[in-house]
Amino acid sequence: MKRVRLVLVVLTLVSGLGGADVRAAKGSLSLDDLGFSDEQLQGDSATQATLHKRSKMLKTHQILGLITAVPMAATIFTASGAEGGSDAKRDLHKNMAITTGALYFTTASFSLFAPEVEEKKATGSTKIHKALAWIHFPAMVIAPILGYEAYKQKERGEEVHGMAKQHSAVAGVGAAAYFLSMAVMVFNF
Repeated sequence: MKRVRLVLVVLTLVSGLGGADVRAAKGSLSLDDLGFSDEQLQGDSATQATLHKRSKMLKTHQILGLITAVPMAATIFTASGAEGGSDAKRDLHKNMAITTGALYFTTASFSLFAPEVEEKKATGSTKIHKALAWIHFPAMVIAPILGYEAYKQKERGEEVHGMAKQHSAVAGVGAAAYFLSMAVMVFNF
């Protein structure tokens, strides 16, 4: 084994010296020799500024996404008390849902309004994350509307009926898609 290592070291040194002779004979190696033109080497300050802004907005999207998970989980946990509970429990659930909605749509806006650099197809975890957004975004729009209807029906002393009965199912699907979307990015599946 020691002989094999010795032979490899000697071969590496000999080939390195030969390469040095070739470079010395030709001159130094340039980026032009590697196929890069002068235009490709010039930095575009506008593109760099756009990339910087996009990076900051998507980083904010990530941080707010994690923060939004806390009131969303609290909203889910307070849902059972709101369904058949007192007015105070319904109000707590409603206020948690309003907080979740405000944070959710703020978080989404950072992703939706981040400047695009070039059309690039999403792959891997990002592709799954974006696909799940097509589930949790509509659910986050519809669930509060159905929740409001359910709240008003209860306030009038009625049993929850019609589409308002689907509030918890829609909210549950939306929350599940949201948490899965977050897990895909956090754990890099």
